[in-house]
Amino acid sequence: MLLTAFLFILVAIVVVQEGARRIPVQAARKQVAGKTVQGRASYIPLKVNQGGVMPIIFASSLLLFPVTIAQWLGKPTMKRVSWEFWTQNFWNWDNIR
Repeated sequence: MLLTAFLFILVAIVVVQEGARRIPVQAARKQVAGKTVQGRASYIPLKVNQGGVMPIIFASSLLLFPVTIAQWLGKPTMKRVSWEFWTQNFWNWDNIR
C-alpha cells in the first residue's frame, strides 16, 4: 500500500510538472491583393505549474512523512523500515528481489 501511494504521488507530480494548457490565439484577418485572408490560428502553451520545482519539493516531504512518524513512534520494526528508506537501501535491486 505504501509503495502504491509512492507511485501515485510520483505520477501525480510528473503530470503536474509536465502539464501545459494550450490557450488558443487567433490572428486578425488581413487583406492581401483585394482578398480577405483568415489569420493563422496558434496557441500559447501555459504551464500548469508556474512554480518550477515546487511539486518535487512537496513530493519529497510527502514521501518522508511516514519515515518521520515511524521515528517518532520509536518501535524497532518501524525504525528499521525508516532506516531503510532514509539510507535508500530499500531501492537497491538486491533488496527488492
